[in-house]
Amino acid sequence: MKIKGWIISGSIFMILGAGACIYASTRDDFDIDTVYADPDRHQVSYQQEEVQNITYNGRVENIIFQSKSTEVVDCDYYEGKYTTYEINYNENSKTLDIQQKISHKIFFNLNYYPIEAQPFIITLPQETLESIHIKLNVGTVSMSSISSTTIDCDVNAAKLEITSVNVNHLNLISNVGQIILKDVVAEDINCRVNVSDIDCQNVIVDTFLGKTEVGDIRFEGKVITSFSGQINVGYCNIILQQEEAECIVNGKGTGHIQIDYKINVGTGTVHFNE
Repeated sequence: MKIKGWIISGSIFMILGAGACIYASTRDDFDIDTVYADPDRHQVSYQQEEVQNITYNGRVENIIFQSKSTEVVDCDYYEGKYTTYEINYNENSKTLDIQQKISHKIFFNLNYYPIEAQPFIITLPQETLESIHIKLNVGTVSMSSISSTTIDCDVNAAKLEITSVNVNHLNLISNVGQIILKDVVAEDINCRVNVSDIDCQNVIVDTFLGKTEVGDIRFEGKVITSFSGQINVGYCNIILQQEEAECIVNGKGTGHIQIDYKINVGTGTVHFNE
């Protein structure tokens, strides 16, 4: 019991530390009333064949990736008095690089977040990109109905929501913020969260790795080769759309699909919808 007590105490300190991390990362960054003062809308377009890779680096943003029947890559965004963007294109690597610039020392108020009404929207053709790489401090990342060989997201305090996406390699890292996957088809998925949950609905994946320090893993879908869940404090709920005879669960069974989960404090369950 002492060991569990230490783990729980450590987890509480981790949550407090994560909160302090959010505060520290935003305290001298955001006086939100002035972030988007005098907003001005901008649109930038590139031909489909020109862009194969997209990188984005921002401090506070709601960024949306979507697709439609088009032959161009569109960036639709707002700039304010203190917030601008540098958008550069590398012809050799066919990479579109987006950097958000905030030039004013401002205070971030969690109760007032107007950027939600002014997201950075990237509209893509219905063709497969080579890669999407995102690094974000605070905000949300939303992707729907797109295809890419690789998607990498590394966020501090942000929510990641991936819906109806086809991807070979999906890597998602969040310090504080939920990861939601819905109707995703992937070869391999790697999700890591310090404080929050990983929620997967109708996911088809060859190899899945999910890890949380304080948070739950909920997975509903189909696993082709292996599933691994690692949780410090939380629970793991797995619902597989396949037969129990196909699986080996924590070393038990005679199937060919490996299902493993390890939890220090919490419980885990596996159900089969055959």
